[in-house]
Amino acid sequence: MKRIFRHETWILIAALIAFFTNLGATRLWDEDESFFAATAAEMHQRGEWTVPYFNGELFSHKPPFMYWMMLVGYELFGDSEFAVRFWSAIFGTATALLTYYLGRRLFNAEVGLWAGLAMTSSLMFDVVARAATADSFLVFFSALSLYAFVVGSQQRNPAVWSGDDPETPSDGPHPLLPSTWWTFAAMYAVMGLAVLVKGPIGVLLPTATIGLFLLCTSPGKPLSESSSWISKLGAALAIFHPRLFFKTIWQMKPLTAIAMVTLVAGPWFLAVSMQTGGTFVLEFLGIHNFGRFMNSMDGHSGPIFYYLPVIMIGFFPWSIFALQTLRDTAQRIGSRDHWRIPCLFLACWASVFIGFFSLASTKLPNYTLTAYPALALLTAVFLHRWIHQTATVPVGWIRSALGTFTAVGVLLVVVCPVLGLWRVEGVPLLTTVGVSTAVSEQLPLAGLILGIGPLVGGIAAMMLAKRGRPQQAVASIAMASVVFVTCVLAVVAVRADRHQTSAEIADTIKFLDRQGEVPVAQYKYFRPSLIYYTRRPVAPCKTPKDIRDFFASSEHAVMITTAKKHESIKELLPADVVILEQRPQFPKQGTVLLLGKQPQRLAGRNRPTY
Repeated sequence: MKRIFRHETWILIAALIAFFTNLGATRLWDEDESFFAATAAEMHQRGEWTVPYFNGELFSHKPPFMYWMMLVGYELFGDSEFAVRFWSAIFGTATALLTYYLGRRLFNAEVGLWAGLAMTSSLMFDVVARAATADSFLVFFSALSLYAFVVGSQQRNPAVWSGDDPETPSDGPHPLLPSTWWTFAAMYAVMGLAVLVKGPIGVLLPTATIGLFLLCTSPGKPLSESSSWISKLGAALAIFHPRLFFKTIWQMKPLTAIAMVTLVAGPWFLAVSMQTGGTFVLEFLGIHNFGRFMNSMDGHSGPIFYYLPVIMIGFFPWSIFALQTLRDTAQRIGSRDHWRIPCLFLACWASVFIGFFSLASTKLPNYTLTAYPALALLTAVFLHRWIHQTATVPVGWIRSALGTFTAVGVLLVVVCPVLGLWRVEGVPLLTTVGVSTAVSEQLPLAGLILGIGPLVGGIAAMMLAKRGRPQQAVASIAMASVVFVTCVLAVVAVRADRHQTSAEIADTIKFLDRQGEVPVAQYKYFRPSLIYYTRRPVAPCKTPKDIRDFFASSEHAVMITTAKKHESIKELLPADVVILEQRPQFPKQGTVLLLGKQPQRLAGRNRPTY
């Protein structure tokens, strides 16, 4: 118990540092964070817990669980960025601990520890654990449903999970099915919560993972005994034989799945359908689920291999062991290794979630985060081999991984200052390609801050590995990883946040409110954070008539646009509409303008200088 407590403590410390340091110190980042936080804020203003609204209109992008957590955050901590991010960080911490418990159950406590630390210090997971989005909740509930399956399956047949071949006749129940109906019920109930987080994928992908795993472990001739690649291919295709496929589906109790998901998620879907005349459900399922899978939306597209480089970056620093982990996993699955079945389960988990989103037309870096617990555990299994069976791991594997980590530190320390200081005809290099001058100015110091962790940690790990101390080398990587992600998201991000504009523009609008409610519009400069910080609808102006009608509606009306767009509409504006305020655009180069009448209304206002 002391060992378990010590492991839990290390993971909690890493999570507290990585997820909670300066959690509320930055304003909301466009676009997803601001979309969802503004929706929760509007629901809070309305006293609404059923129908999501954004900018005064129905917002059908996501189900309510994320908004409910933000509303609870408002009640606990008041109206703040910390409030809308708090529960994401809590669920991120819970996911890291859950990964540890799953590692203990599938392998041993040490594997669980390295996997839990990898979850607290992988770049993309840290981003969502500190963000007002749905991803942290989805990863947790997806992992929890698969954890429930493992618990139930091991209770029924622990020997198979230890590497023994199934002995059940092919016409009997699958030996790795959970032992009781209550396990199925609990598993599908958790999937119902995942549906309340992000929709049908909350049940579709975990069940697909379990189904593929059951098909791959169906009693019969193991794939590893097939001699030729043709035989192996035939054996692989045989698991999708219609009879076996539908038999496996039926053994997974689909009626129980439907009943439990309906029981958990159904009441809200029914309530929102009744209040919106079915519009929410039709838009949510038709546009934001089926539509996103079939068609690229909002310019978020990519090739089928899109997630390979994305995961290499998003799972960094632990992705430095990716090739070694892939080879180690393949060797274990294809041999008589006693961890063969757990590794196969994790491989099915990662393959289903990554494969599904690779086939989808709309692609975003955060979509495959639900595979990260599986990737963390497989990486930890390789690290365990390196620590305890050092002679079986080629030295070149370790040198390449640790060298990559160190090289990233060197690049950050050297390249970032060069890019920031390099000038072309007196103009910063990045500014010539449209990047804000503020970014160039921040790069030299940012590179030094970000590079110190990988550089020092990588050198220390290489020295320890050379001296035959792999466990201390992995610990060095873990500590450096926590330092790295914390520097990215809690130090450099805070410095970059100084250049965001929406909150400052909103403060000016609130100052103008002293003379009456100020109507706000935007012309080709839409930022969800404007809605969050102004706490009012921001009307879109798309035509000359929209612009004239808007300014005719009130003497206090103001419009947000950019200097570039202002030039194109200058002749359309009423003669008394002037620039009330201007601020540098970020991160792109340009200037954001606040247009309105009666500039004397800002007299006496203390404005920060830039």
